[in-house]
Amino acid sequence: MRSADILLLLVAVTWGGAGHILLRLGMRQVGDAGGGLASSVAQAATSRSVLAGTAVQAIYYVLYLAIISRTPVAIALPATALMYPVTAALAWVVLGEALTVGQWAGTLLVMVGVGLIART
Repeated sequence: MRSADILLLLVAVTWGGAGHILLRLGMRQVGDAGGGLASSVAQAATSRSVLAGTAVQAIYYVLYLAIISRTPVAIALPATALMYPVTAALAWVVLGEALTVGQWAGTLLVMVGVGLIART
């Protein structure tokens, strides 16, 4: 991958991770789907955090389209797995979610795998 493509990928996965955090914040407010899926969807559709998270995910998607227009999808798609460590770190910092050593180790393995694919 070229430097510009790597930068675009890093920007995209940051947007994607931020979108996941916003979605989680909104769904914390909505709660679980115990009241039924239709009720949860209706509540989510009016949640500012869910709507913001959806908009941020849409920005990620547009960036992803730009990435796959310039990079083979067999490289681009696995590289977006970098969103896992970004999202995990944001969940830990922003949401205060506890991550186990095993979760961090798994995230590290994902990063190693992405590195191997990117070198091909």
